Amino acid sequence: MKEITPELAEAVSAAQFDAAHTVPTELHVEPTVPPFPTGSLPAWWKSFVEATAEATQTPLDLAASVTLGVMAAAVSGKSRIQAAPGWVEPLNLYLACALPPGNRKSAVFNLATAPLREVEMDLIEDAKPEVRRQATLKKLREDTAENVRKQVMNGKKTEDQYLAAVQAAEEIPVLTLPRLLADDATPEALTSLAADNGGKISVASAEGGIFDIFAGRYSGGMPNMDILLKGHAGDAMTVDRKGRPSERIESVCLNMNLTVQPAVLRQIGSGSPEKSKGELERFLFTVPKSSVGFRSVDSRPVPAAVKAAYYHHVSALARAGAEPGEPLLIRLDPDATKLFTDWQRVIEADLRPNGLLGDPRVIGWGSKLAGTTARFAGILHLASGKSADELVSADTADCAAAMAEHFAQHALAAFHLMSLSDPHKKAKELRMIIIINKFYSFTERDLLTKASRSVFPDALAIKEALAILLDHEWVFRVEMPDQPGPGRKPSQMYVPHRSIFDQSHTAAVSAQYAESA
Repeated sequence: MKEITPELAEAVSAAQFDAAHTVPTELHVEPTVPPFPTGSLPAWWKSFVEATAEATQTPLDLAASVTLGVMAAAVSGKSRIQAAPGWVEPLNLYLACALPPGNRKSAVFNLATAPLREVEMDLIEDAKPEVRRQATLKKLREDTAENVRKQVMNGKKTEDQYLAAVQAAEEIPVLTLPRLLADDATPEALTSLAADNGGKISVASAEGGIFDIFAGRYSGGMPNMDILLKGHAGDAMTVDRKGRPSERIESVCLNMNLTVQPAVLRQIGSGSPEKSKGELERFLFTVPKSSVGFRSVDSRPVPAAVKAAYYHHVSALARAGAEPGEPLLIRLDPDATKLFTDWQRVIEADLRPNGLLGDPRVIGWGSKLAGTTARFAGILHLASGKSADELVSADTADCAAAMAEHFAQHALAAFHLMSLSDPHKKAKELRMIIIINKFYSFTERDLLTKASRSVFPDALAIKEALAILLDHEWVFRVEMPDQPGPGRKPSQMYVPHRSIFDQSHTAAVSAQYAESA
């Protein structure tokens, strides 16, 4: 930095005085998001969510979102809920929790999904003998057909005999080992997995790679997302696979239980909305604040009794959900029906232009919120130990509405992330450079020397971000004193608003910066 003359020091002091008497405007104010209403969950589920959040020192919403996905995977496909006459909702869910790296997402996933994986392994072991038997029988009949074909060529067998042998081989179905869960599979692989498992499959991944694939639709790629669209509503789907006959799934049941990085949501937002077919509207987003930097190093593990109760309930529901048979229909009792109707009126009012969900970015998502609430009610009903033959109570419907309201608040925050403009993101990064380097006064060159070239490749990029900080009064220009005589004019200097270095503000900005990384 150049030498500060007395005249320049006076000008800097004057700019700092002006900065001290203004209130800066926040860059893209983040919507406030409430913690998950764990009081809406059955006691055994509530205890596990809270204990897992404590043990892993992660936001409550991470454990709540992942366990909700586990429950949907356990009960969907076997049960549906009638929200109103002629209106039936499946119980599958698409969930995505947005958290930056380093938030122990894998630890939460491992704890929450363990009982599902154990049930899956038991189902696989039970199915292995029959799968082997069918495969052996099919191979024998195929070998028989091949022998008949050779005899046809020698004139010892007729073509009709060969065709009969081929048909006998084709009548033996190709069995596969059962699957409850998939990791980051491509849309095509998911379609095949669904076809092999009676139309039902659940994706559970702490990495969320399939969401990256999906994001490709918005950034230039066009993956086939039919399974994502039809799997949410339970629509029929025809599966064409190489080397095998086409298969028709009468009702696809797909669950998505993911965590994604906030940057992926911004990547989607930076693309063209016209490429969307409504995929985003099907996801229940949570965007909790990261706990990194504020975690306790003396956290308590999940109590054995709490873990055992969770494993017991999830395993029992998953085993019941894996049994063959037509889906069971859950219905609301009269009080629950009235409460649900009143809740629909609230949602409808929120969808108005000035309502909570009236923003064009969110209105499509909000239009599905009533159906989502019904799905929550069905899951909570079964998780409470009730059978499909019993009616859903008003208390359960009320808890479902509380959960839906929670997700509505987080949806606003998620869609806000998707609409966060690149200039504002760079302005936040530039503000962080000022904080980290304690620039109480600086020039554009000072900023450029400390900035990442991948983000700020040249002085123009610095100028664009700096202009936003000036407009929002985070930075002020110094009235540069005249320099008489020849020579190069001094570089324009700036001073930041004094609150930028306040400890509480610095921590908040650092958290925002980490989440946007």
